[in-house]
Amino acid sequence: AVVVPAPVVSNGGASKNRNGDRSGVALTAVVEETEWNEDDIEILKKQMVKHPVGKPGRWEAIAEAFGGRHKAESVVKKAKNMGE
Repeated sequence: AVVVPAPVVSNGGASKNRNGDRSGVALTAVVEETEWNEDDIEILKKQMVKHPVGKPGRWEAIAEAFGGRHKAESVVKKAKNMGE
């Protein structure tokens, strides 16, 4: 899977209106997580051995191995689904 950085959204040089608000405020792009494939599952298994139960920040460390394809919450869910 290819990770595409979120586009930078400009506010188009919007100026403040009389209420002090800005129209066209920059938006944060929502990037969908990729589906789990066989390679991802193998990476997860190896990372779970490398980062054992009880290690502080375990799930975040494991999630980093996916380069943004899977967030920590998704990693935990998949691990539980696998019977960890």
